[in-house]
Amino acid sequence: MALSKKITLEYDSGVSLPVESAYIVITSILIEKNIVTLYVSSYVSRQHYHDGKASLEATKTIVFQHDISDTASNTTKQGYEHLKTLPEYAGAADVLEE
Repeated sequence: MALSKKITLEYDSGVSLPVESAYIVITSILIEKNIVTLYVSSYVSRQHYHDGKASLEATKTIVFQHDISDTASNTTKQGYEHLKTLPEYAGAADVLEE
């Protein structure tokens, strides 16, 4: 699973670069009891990610508290659902892996 969303990269030089359908993926997850740290990277496309190309920007670190009940979704799914609640990822669409 991943997310897709239009993002705009802002550079110190003042240049802005829009990416129409950035591929946003949780690249790593660290779980300590019920606290989860997500490491999130954005790529030009799904193909760039799978080809091992560089991410568009530095990996972002996001921390949240996940549900550890027996009926909860898995941690990765909860991570993507949490991302979509953040302003930066609001409106992102789910991308299901084939």
